Amino acid sequence: EAGAVPALLHEIKGAFALSFFETGALGAVVYLALSLGCPLAGTLFTKYSVKNVMACAFVVNDLSLIAFGMTPNGWPHSLILARAGIGFTQAFVSVYAPVWVDEFSTEGSSTAWMSYLQASVPVGVMLGYVLGAASTWVDSCPFGIDCWRFPFFAQAVLMLPLIVAILFVPPEHIDTCAVESDDDDDDARVSDDDVESRMANVLDDPRSDLTPHADGGLGPPLPVVKETSDR
Repeated sequence: EAGAVPALLHEIKGAFALSFFETGALGAVVYLALSLGCPLAGTLFTKYSVKNVMACAFVVNDLSLIAFGMTPNGWPHSLILARAGIGFTQAFVSVYAPVWVDEFSTEGSSTAWMSYLQASVPVGVMLGYVLGAASTWVDSCPFGIDCWRFPFFAQAVLMLPLIVAILFVPPEHIDTCAVESDDDDDDARVSDDDVESRMANVLDDPRSDLTPHADGGLGPPLPVVKETSDR
């Protein structure tokens, strides 16, 4: 999408009769929405399940792509609004992807994973330019659809496997908080077992002066009090 829109700007401008202001807004709104979405994404990630938040973001992003591709000619405001939805939902990936890579990358490979993540952005833009340019070479498309709309439908279709995958991936493979919680629980269990083991050793140690009392307490042996008869 980021590469397809600039590559197809001439076709889009002609189909929607965009003014100079609307053309500029179409290019800028995706980054404005992305900037506004980042703080909200950070807040939602701390309050709700990361898996659910990311799944919702992917679904809305896919719907925004479809809306962008299906906007009727002559509806520039709807086109701009659809692209704003695309940028807003991209904020969630931009915020959480580096966190996920840092948490789940294997030892010694976090730098390589991060480099792949950063490289995916320009590669995606490049593919958008390629698809945008290729769509201008086609004279006609099926169902009477404008050929310039094809790259956006293609991206929406490519998003579907990702949406299905995130719905079935266990939360502990996505949510870093879930991983930290499991680690904390393991530490707590180890600590409890350690305490029980130490207590058992103390009670079994013949040198220990801790003796169970009748009231359930522990302490030094109680002195034996002999009863004296009254004379």
